[in-house]
Amino acid sequence: MKRFQSLKTQREFSQVYKNGRYAHSLAFVLYYLKDSNDFFSVVASKKVGNAVLRNRAKRRLKAVFLDSMQLQLNEGRFVLVAKQAIDAMPYLELLEELKTALKRVNGMR
Repeated sequence: MKRFQSLKTQREFSQVYKNGRYAHSLAFVLYYLKDSNDFFSVVASKKVGNAVLRNRAKRRLKAVFLDSMQLQLNEGRFVLVAKQAIDAMPYLELLEELKTALKRVNGMR
């Protein structure tokens, strides 16, 4: 299994947001920027809910991302931004939406 580093600074996140590709879903937005190293981060703003809901959303997105690693992903920086609807969405539906989003941003149709 691949090991991912985290994006740490606001500058790194801004580069992904401004220069990367993105795919929307009901529960999240996936940003991708091609890079020679593998980076992965999950973001949940206060719009998602209180701290308990934000942490749950981040744990679920991280688990779904790691479970979807059987796809051949390009190297790069991945940022998942949680939306409020993530709390009501079942795990398998999240997994399918993430696979679809990964295919869109990686250029695999």
